[in-house]
Amino acid sequence: MSKIIPKFKGKVINKNIIVEKAEDFKKYLEKYEGKEISIIIKRYSANRSTPQNNLYWLWLTHIGNEIGEDPEVLHVTFKAMFLVDRTKKMPIVRSTTSLSKMEMGEYMDKVQRRVGEIGITLPDPEEWLQ
Repeated sequence: MSKIIPKFKGKVINKNIIVEKAEDFKKYLEKYEGKEISIIIKRYSANRSTPQNNLYWLWLTHIGNEIGEDPEVLHVTFKAMFLVDRTKKMPIVRSTTSLSKMEMGEYMDKVQRRVGEIGITLPDPEEWLQ
């Protein structure tokens, strides 16, 4: 099982890093006292939104009703079709919980196009993603 690595959010102001929940960050750093560490900095990207997730599961239920399949099975199937990370030694199917809002939108576009190919029209996202 992989080790869970916490993520801390912050801002760069005048070339200084201002960490949110600074006390938690300092406490986490204590276990690395005197050790060499790696620091990775990347631009913050918000995870998928709750409305996106709700719409996605509405779509899965709708598709399931159309073709007689369980939404959970469809979820696993679509992830295997569209969320395989082949950059590792072994391909890994990504979780939708790890997706940014933009990635989730792209994923949902792929799902929508795929079911459109078999004649299924999904509820309009504009009505649900307010």
